[in-house]
Amino acid sequence: MRTKAETQKRKKIVNSIIVIISLLIVGYIVKGLYDIKQVEKIEKAEKAYRISMRNKYSIINKKKVGTTVKISLDIQLNERLNKMELEELGNFIKKDEARYFKTAYIGFYLEELGFSNGYWATTHFTPNMEVWISNK
Repeated sequence: MRTKAETQKRKKIVNSIIVIISLLIVGYIVKGLYDIKQVEKIEKAEKAYRISMRNKYSIINKKKVGTTVKISLDIQLNERLNKMELEELGNFIKKDEARYFKTAYIGFYLEELGFSNGYWATTHFTPNMEVWISNK
């Protein structure tokens, strides 16, 4: 049989274990809530990025060969872009509109030049990206 002192010591140990486990659970919950907030921030940033990229262009024409063989996109740009911006936009459009196609031809028209002058720039994925910008 246990003495009163042993029983009290045992209760203190059990209570300490309960407190430690409770603190671990609270910490885990708080970390989970923090992670959820971080994911929400990332999702908001990604959504804002997609919106900002989509505001730079509009699709005029889309031609597909098969479901994964080739796609050609005619795009109208609101403004001139430098090569880095064009590469970024080309990659965005490829991922957004032509993800499953082995070959993607993206031709860019400038609003200020119209369509009769032909493409102002292109980003072709055959399969690697090739960027061309005219002197217009």
